[in-house]
Amino acid sequence: MPKPIPTYAGPAMDMREAAFELAACLRGDVQVDQPDVLLALIRATAVALGNSISEMADAADSAGQDAAAALLRKALADQHGSAQALAEAVQALTRPRMLRG
Repeated sequence: MPKPIPTYAGPAMDMREAAFELAACLRGDVQVDQPDVLLALIRATAVALGNSISEMADAADSAGQDAAAALLRKALADQHGSAQALAEAVQALTRPRMLRG
């Protein structure tokens, strides 16, 4: 009998679909007339993604039965770092020019 789909699979698929939809909306010759709003939303999404990745890494540690779990943990930690860097970059872009130096 197949295992039931984990409860986190639904939200993960929703996040995936939302990312694809945003990319499709911004593809081509799109001009964003309120970049601060878009940047704030992207930053919030990056923070949420980073938190999700961190939780997934902790869950992988809990399951840690073999080397595959360790590899997954490393990959997730790398992704968490990327999401955090994205959030920081977006935050820097939204600061007033005077604060950026």
